[in-house]
Amino acid sequence: MTKIKTGGTITIITKEREDCYEIIVDDDGFGFDIDNVQTDSDTHIGIKNVRYRLWSICHGTLTITSKPGVGTVSTIRIPKGRMSEELRQINDR
Repeated sequence: MTKIKTGGTITIITKEREDCYEIIVDDDGFGFDIDNVQTDSDTHIGIKNVRYRLWSICHGTLTITSKPGVGTVSTIRIPKGRMSEELRQINDR
């Protein structure tokens, strides 16, 4: 359920950079206080889990910027040459 009655827009961008693959998810939704996410681990355990899994599988990162009332940008970076064998098999399909 959205907090904005008129809906919103989500943009997904993928980029291949020299040293990594980048996935950017940008929305113009409600946004949130990013400082609260970093201190409130019980409420945002999902974000913590995604960061942990990205790092443990391929030393990837998740960066989130958000501004209440403006929207959120989430950026995943997966370094080249660090992918696990499982991810290589998925990538080769």
